Amino acid sequence: MVLEVDRELLSGESTEEVDDGEVELISKKKTKALVWKYFGFEANENGQPRSLEAPTCRLCRQTVAAKDANTTNLHSHLKNKHPEEYSLVQRSTDKGRKQAKAGQPSLTETWNRQRLLSASSREHKELTKSVIC
Repeated sequence: MVLEVDRELLSGESTEEVDDGEVELISKKKTKALVWKYFGFEANENGQPRSLEAPTCRLCRQTVAAKDANTTNLHSHLKNKHPEEYSLVQRSTDKGRKQAKAGQPSLTETWNRQRLLSASSREHKELTKSVIC
């Protein structure tokens, strides 16, 4: 039986351990990436993850490589195998990026806002002196 993951998972509610009659899946702890809502780890006899580098898709039960909790392969799996769920994750992620961008300028924006000082200005001389000395 394949477990269906619905839109409620993207609401921020914690994901509980899941047992769908096949293999128990344990949710990744302490993660911000929404894509992890669609993946879990197979549990060993002690209820601990067997491998943290091989999460299993909750939708199709396919194992996906995710070394060091890297989410690139997880996103690729959703994009190729579950486009509707991938779209949900992308929309939520894009929304979060827009909110984050509103608070802090990017490096490019900061670099473009720099102001040039004349070498003869007092501020230029003070800054140069503080860096050299």
